[in-house]
Parts: sequence; C-alpha cells; structure tokens
Amino acid sequence: MEMDSSDKYPGRDSTQPGLEVDTYYQAPKPVWGGESTAPTEVAYQNCSAPERNGRKTILGLSILVFWSIIVLLIVILAAGIGGGVGAGLAARKNTCSSVNSPNTGGAAAATVTLQPTACTSSSSSGSSPSAASSTTPTTVAATVSPAPSSPCTENPGVNGTSTTPLAANGSPISLNNDDQVFRILCNTNWPGGALYGNPNVMDIMKVWTSDLTQCVALCAEYNAGLANNGGDSGFCRGVSLVVNEGEFCYLKNGTGHNDTTTSGSVGYVSALLL
Repeated sequence: MEMDSSDKYPGRDSTQPGLEVDTYYQAPKPVWGGESTAPTEVAYQNCSAPERNGRKTILGLSILVFWSIIVLLIVILAAGIGGGVGAGLAARKNTCSSVNSPNTGGAAAATVTLQPTACTSSSSSGSSPSAASSTTPTTVAATVSPAPSSPCTENPGVNGTSTTPLAANGSPISLNNDDQVFRILCNTNWPGGALYGNPNVMDIMKVWTSDLTQCVALCAEYNAGLANNGGDSGFCRGVSLVVNEGEFCYLKNGTGHNDTTTSGSVGYVSALLL
C-alpha cells in the first residue's frame, strides 16, 4: 500500500514540492564557560597560555631571565675584585714610599729596624717592574737625645723663684681648683732609693723633655689627671731634670736628701710643688 508523503512527513507543505520542514530538528543551545564541548576545545587548542606555561624554567625564572641575572652578578663580582686589588696595590705603594722615605724628624731614641718589603717600581717606558729596595732589613742607627736646657744655666737668678705651669690652652694647670705653683731649685737632685739616702722617694716616671718648663708641666698634668679620676694620693710632688745628653725628666713622689753626685759632672735642676 502506498503511503501519502504528507502522512510520512507531517508538517510538510505539499504546496511547495522539493522543500521539507523537519519539525523534529532542535537548534543547538548556546553554551557558556565550562559547558562547551567541541567548540570550546577547539578554542582552547588555539590559546597560547599552555605554551607559555609549558616553557622550561630555572628556579621559577625563564631561562633568559635566569642567565641575565647570572651575568649581572658576575660583572658586579669582577668589579668588586678589581677595585679591591687596585686599592691594595695603591696602599702597598704608599707603604713602600713611607718605609723608604728618610727620617727628617728629631733625634731617635732607639734603634729602629725596617722589615724587608717587596716594593717594586716601573721604568719610565712602562716595561716590567724591577726591584726598588733590598730584601735585607735596614737598621737605623740610634742617636742619643740632646741634653735639655736649664734655666739656671741661662739665668742663675731664677733659683728660688716660683713658676706656674700652663696647659696647652694657655690656662694654669689646677689641682682641686687651685693653680699648681712650683719653686725652682738650681743644682738640686733627689735620687730615689735608700742607696742615696732617700728610702721613701720614688721615681713615678721618667720622660725626655727639652727643658724644665715641659718637665714641670708634665708633673702638673699628671696630678690633674690623677685627681680627675678620683685619686687622692700618689701625686707628683716635685721633678728633677738631669741636664745631660741621654737623660730625662724624673717625676718624684716626694723630696729628700739632695745629691748631685749620682751622675757625675752634669747639671741638675729641680722644682718643688708648693
């Protein structure tokens, strides 16, 4: 039995032969976000993000960034080493200059031995360096300090007069708010020890000074420093200056028997704290 085409395809417009309307076709619904299937997969394959995430890295950095940092650190390290070497060479050059420079100061009080150094110097043409100093230690001969000057030699009338030592700023050196005053005694010496008849006299210290003024000032400054640090005993009570080459200013804790024969035929001058 032959079936009518209108029964086979319901909804078909028989008035337009060759055209059929599919009443069972349903248009695809739009899909958003993660619900997409094939179209989303195609779009994801064209995305470049996975390729970036798939690049090789070192310590979380891309290879280019990592090696750029390494090169920069090497440059900084090389610059630091170069600067340190340059500073060391400059300091060594200055040391060599100071060691090889002659001593133009005052008389030396002891023998000084200069240790050997590997100092080098370059010729004017810029050729290889050559040795500038010997590797053998150089010994500087000691010289005796000159004899200090005595006011008694220049003016014997100063014997028994008073003097007030001054500080570096020109003000009197005080002790317990009082200016320290000393009496000059020509041809006087108080050697310390029982051997010289002064068992209670002791030399606090001995220092080379050029004259009696410096010797007295040293004693006064010693007292001021001792008092400022809470001391109430052990003060310098006087000084004795031996007027001879290689001799010193002696700070005394007291006075006693005058003996000017201990050092032979030399001059003496002392000062007593009043």
